[in-house]
Amino acid sequence: ISTEQAQEVMVTLVNASGLQLFETRVNIGMNGQIVPVDISGLPAGFYFVQVAADQQLAVEKVILK
Repeated sequence: ISTEQAQEVMVTLVNASGLQLFETRVNIGMNGQIVPVDISGLPAGFYFVQVAADQQLAVEKVILK
């Protein structure tokens, strides 16, 4: 995750049914940050990673095989 300025973001992992599986608030700097999310216990399927900051939302689809 990287932003144009240092700020707090919310990182959320959601399954295909919309169930929230993980959520954390992270303060990130302008140089970005890696946010580890343990997915080792999740079954194969479709998931969505949501990153929210300052009235903006980015969503990426993740496929576990």
